[in-house]
Amino acid sequence: MSTPTPHPNRRGSIRKKPKGKVQIECRKGTTGLGSNLALMIWDISQTGACLVAQAGLEVQDDVELQLSSIGSPRKVKIHATVVWLEQLDPQRVSIGVRFHKPLTYLDMQQFT
Repeated sequence: MSTPTPHPNRRGSIRKKPKGKVQIECRKGTTGLGSNLALMIWDISQTGACLVAQAGLEVQDDVELQLSSIGSPRKVKIHATVVWLEQLDPQRVSIGVRFHKPLTYLDMQQFT
């Protein structure tokens, strides 16, 4: 009898914790308008991110993220799609987003 093998990690890129003070903004839609729904970022990869946001987003919503860090005044704008969502409490959700374009190596170095 063989030992069952664990499910392989099917992620396209490695998730990393943000370094230092990474600030994130998340707005519904891709126009950059509306209120910032992001509360904090859990992790980030070249192809997506996991963050805690205020309730109001749904799976398949398009969002615009803006990432910045204390060490660099440059903000990086990223368009993404919500691919999963978990309700944490009535006001907060944990969401996973997939970027429409991967982050560059330089941007990953800036934030992780």
